[in-house]
Amino acid sequence: MLQARSFWDRVTEERRSQHLTEGGRVFGMVNQLVLDARDCGDLPRKCSPEEVTLSLMAITLGSHCAVTQPLIQALCAIKDPAAALLLHQDRMLDGWGWRPISNGSRHTALDRHIYREVFPEATWFKP
Repeated sequence: MLQARSFWDRVTEERRSQHLTEGGRVFGMVNQLVLDARDCGDLPRKCSPEEVTLSLMAITLGSHCAVTQPLIQALCAIKDPAAALLLHQDRMLDGWGWRPISNGSRHTALDRHIYREVFPEATWFKP
C-alpha cells in the first residue's frame, strides 16, 4: 500500500515496526481464514496455506494501490474498482479450487451478512 522508498526510508524505526506489526496482524487474519477453509474442506489440502494467503494479499494490495493512485487509474479505466477486485479474487480462489466456485452473486449476500452480524449500527456500510 505504500511505496517502499517513500515510507521505509523516511520514518522512524518505531513507525516501521508498528507498520510491520499491523501488517502481520492482517496477514495472520487472512492466513487463518485460509487455514479454516482448508480444515473444513472448502480448500483442497494440497494447497499451501501460505501461498494462498500471499496470493490473496498480493492481489488485494496491488489492486488497492492501483485504484487509489490517480496516475495509475488513468492507465486502466475501470468503472468499479471494488467490483473488479472481488472478481479477480474470485477467479484466483477458483484457481486454487476454493469452494464454492464463484458465481458473481455471493458478495451481495455476504455484504448483507457482515452488515447484520458485524456492523449493524454502522452508518458508513450499507450493502
